[in-house]
Amino acid sequence: MKKLQNILNNKKHQKNKSGIFSIKSKFLQNTFITTLVFFLGMVVTTLSYSQPYVPPHDPILQKVAKEVPLKEILHEKNQKIIDRMIKIAFDETKGMAGLAAPQIGVPLQIILVNMNTSSEKVGYSMSPKIFINPKITWKSKEVEEYHEGCFSTGSLIGMVPRYKAVHIEAYTRNGKKVKLEVEGYTARIFQHEIDHLHGLRFPDRMDKSFDKLHWVEADKMAEYATNFKNWDKKCSQDEWLSFINKATISNDK
Repeated sequence: MKKLQNILNNKKHQKNKSGIFSIKSKFLQNTFITTLVFFLGMVVTTLSYSQPYVPPHDPILQKVAKEVPLKEILHEKNQKIIDRMIKIAFDETKGMAGLAAPQIGVPLQIILVNMNTSSEKVGYSMSPKIFINPKITWKSKEVEEYHEGCFSTGSLIGMVPRYKAVHIEAYTRNGKKVKLEVEGYTARIFQHEIDHLHGLRFPDRMDKSFDKLHWVEADKMAEYATNFKNWDKKCSQDEWLSFINKATISNDK
């Protein structure tokens, strides 16, 4: 991924046809490419559907997870699940924005969110925070679209509408209730992970035309990052439903 990121970042040294650098457009392009590389890094991990993640067709990913009884948050079994999620986050060399317990086969309402990442950077230091029984208590009127990938959707990338800002209520691993006001990229991560607790994945939040959902294989990442607007390997709604119900280890798309 470092090699790919360097290749893409070198684009900032290229000139447009007029021979003049377009600072604004290149800043936006590099911001998008950096974030896309991050999401594609997550997708590459899913191609083998190996542990610790369950495969996209696992039924647990389409079910509502159970709330953790407050009196049981401190129980050893739940603390071990939390420790496991944190370890997975630190072991994930290609970066991790968030993780939901169902993604590793645990049907409980526990999510992990990296509070130290943003759409402008990939080489961040991990700051994973655990949130138990998280709920969105307020949503902004403003909605924005941005690309998302996922450990639980195989080699798919999609342009997903999310609320720009949300308020969250949840419990920490120590059983303390917390309230957060988050926006932008962090708000997107929370919405993405909380969806997992309700049996939803990012394609379920997209326009039902699925015109902005694409198959992107590992060896096509660089090409997609610079040509996503013209990408012709689209995934229809029927294909998506078939994929999550009958997904196999190898995807021949």
